[in-house]
Amino acid sequence: IAGHASDEIVAAAINPDATQLGADVRAGVLSTSADELRASRVMIVDDEPINVKVAKKFVETLGYSNFVTLTDSSSVLDTLRQEMPDVLLLDLMMPNVSGLDILREMRSDSRFMRIPVIILTASCDRGTRLQALELGATDFLAKPLDPEELAPRLRNALLIRSYENHLVKHAETLEEK
Repeated sequence: IAGHASDEIVAAAINPDATQLGADVRAGVLSTSADELRASRVMIVDDEPINVKVAKKFVETLGYSNFVTLTDSSSVLDTLRQEMPDVLLLDLMMPNVSGLDILREMRSDSRFMRIPVIILTASCDRGTRLQALELGATDFLAKPLDPEELAPRLRNALLIRSYENHLVKHAETLEEK
């Protein structure tokens, strides 16, 4: 049965017209409204309080209002467990626990594997960027943040999260049949 759900998802990706999931897409069942996206919980982690304030302010101007903010990287994993954000904006270069260490831990824990992580970094180091991508980073934003670039990257990460959630629910429904 589990294989059937996987087959359905793959078939929908290849030929959306041939599946129930494809019918859902065409019917708009997978659509996510701007209001739904703006209700998402956004977690911002940076060791510099001013960077957290700036990022939060930019995200607030986009209409988001549900935030979890941290400047202590050593408490990120505990806060993730408690808050389960919909997206994480994560600095890489932090004392105590680096953003790469946090990302590595997140991707090794099934509860956090699907949370999109947008890396905020002043680093232009190619090796660091590649390492973050290998560990499962969803996207990057250079510091200082550009609000015009932040808006579509955040929206896209949240849309992907929404679609993944729908696919998981759809797979669970198929498994029950």
